Amino acid sequence: MGPVKVGGSLYKNFTTGDTGGKIEANAALVGAQVDNQTPKDGSFGGGTEGPQFSASFLGFQYNFTTGSLQFSPSKSFTLGLQVLAGGEVSFNSDTFNQQSAANAACRARGGS
Repeated sequence: MGPVKVGGSLYKNFTTGDTGGKIEANAALVGAQVDNQTPKDGSFGGGTEGPQFSASFLGFQYNFTTGSLQFSPSKSFTLGLQVLAGGEVSFNSDTFNQQSAANAACRARGGS
C-alpha cells in the first residue's frame, strides 16, 4: 500500500506569509485535503473565504470548491516528528526558485 499520513494542523509559512488550517489524508498515490487559508492580515479563527475541498491521484488534483483540475505533483521534501504533539519542516523547490528570482530582481533594482 505504501506510506499513510492522516492529520490536521494550523500552519504559518514564514517565506510566503500564508496561514491557515489544514486537514489531510494520504495513502500512497491518493489523497484528500481540506484547506482553510486565512486572508492576509486575518486571524486563524475568522475572515476566511471558506475551506477548499480537494482530492488528488497520481499528481492530478481536483478542487471540489472551485471545480478546477490541475496537474500538481508534489515537489516538497518534508521531515517531521510527532509524539503527542509534533513539528514538520518542508522544502519546496518551486517556491525556493520563485523567491530567489524575486530577490535577484530586487537586488538588480538596487534593493537589499
